Amino acid sequence: MNRTPLGPINGNKTHRKELTPFTRGFILGKLTSGVTPPQIEREIHAPRSTIRSVLRASEWLEEGASKPRSGRPT
Repeated sequence: MNRTPLGPINGNKTHRKELTPFTRGFILGKLTSGVTPPQIEREIHAPRSTIRSVLRASEWLEEGASKPRSGRPT
């Protein structure tokens, strides 16, 4: 659904928050112990794409924390 300029904003749209280092570690621990992504998805109520991106990002994340971003903090 496209929004018209100056039209109402859909209040039902969710804004996802960044995962905590604990949650990332939990996902990685489950994956390394042999639990499948669909099982993790059901357990923590996160989309499968999030689980895949945590696995991909695990190579360059330091201690599970996100790297600092450039620009003004919000």
